[in-house]
Amino acid sequence: MKWPKAITFDCFGTLIDWEGEIQLIFKKLLKKHGVKNVDIITLQRYWEDIQFDYIQDQYLPYKEVLKNTLPMAFDHFDYPFTEEDAEYFSA
Repeated sequence: MKWPKAITFDCFGTLIDWEGEIQLIFKKLLKKHGVKNVDIITLQRYWEDIQFDYIQDQYLPYKEVLKNTLPMAFDHFDYPFTEEDAEYFSA
């Protein structure tokens, strides 16, 4: 019998509640700026679409992808953010 050299699976969404954690961070950042009553799931899904498109171009470390795409999503909905918010999200 020939054994596989490696077995892999996607841990994001399987072992890690990626979407839930992103939504919590977005809520925290918006609350910091006094923004309430946000459809956080819509914001997270919009961001997800942006970052997926963003990673199709040239390779960037994912930390940079996170830092660069938060402003895109927040700008779309006219939500305030700072450079520190984008840094926090990428960390």
